[in-house]
Amino acid sequence: MTNENFKVGPNVQTFVEHVMQGFEWAEIDSAPYKPNFCNRLTDNAPGFVICTRPYDDDSKIHCFEDGVVGLHAEYGTVLQITESNPASMAAIAAISVILTNQATGKALAVNASKEEN
Repeated sequence: MTNENFKVGPNVQTFVEHVMQGFEWAEIDSAPYKPNFCNRLTDNAPGFVICTRPYDDDSKIHCFEDGVVGLHAEYGTVLQITESNPASMAAIAAISVILTNQATGKALAVNASKEEN
């Protein structure tokens, strides 16, 4: 999934490529998950948004250069993208949440806390 008119950084692009490849390999139509490019409200940073459950806008996650963020404020930035946890690993966590039909923030928060320990 690319958009010539919307420039994202390398972490977001890697995340997008990996997540969308997961849909392709699993032979799942990504359209019900509403993948799209977005901007962060606080600083207008370019990113990517996708639902973790089909047609469920309350399950959105957003990927920006610095991490993956759940929709619900209580989870905040739940999975940082760092040298030790690259965008490819964040994408694996996200596609795992999607394929197992988990709620967005809590599942990623659990993965993030495992990374910190």
